[in-house]
Amino acid sequence: MSDNKPFHKRKFPSSFMPQHKEELKAEAKKLNLISARYNFHESDKSLLHKMLIYMTIDQPDRIHKHNDKDEIIIIEEGTLVVKYYNSDLEETSRTVLNESHSSSILIPKGQRHAICVESKEVLFMEIAQGPFQPQSTDWYTIE
Repeated sequence: MSDNKPFHKRKFPSSFMPQHKEELKAEAKKLNLISARYNFHESDKSLLHKMLIYMTIDQPDRIHKHNDKDEIIIIEEGTLVVKYYNSDLEETSRTVLNESHSSSILIPKGQRHAICVESKEVLFMEIAQGPFQPQSTDWYTIE
């Protein structure tokens, strides 16, 4: 697979269209990426961030929390598991998202979590309040 360099591309018009799913998957596969996204907001300073995200089963689970914003996940294809963690980084619960089970979830600010790919590949929308501030997300490593 790839060296996991971030792939972010702005898409206009700023609204999500069904063909974007196939375009993103094709572009990611062509570049041999395990994760890619289309951003449907104008800039990192936009007040609402809308992203279509593609990930493969090879994408590592990354525990993190957003200190200043809620996050909405809407599954488009495949199966994801959202795992929740306490302050000791012990898993406390999980929610399965797929087209036939549950299709969306709100992850509240301050909640440690990881987005985990359970199928060969997934496509999902992530919607969050902007502006983007990388320092407002804490990342964790389990040793």
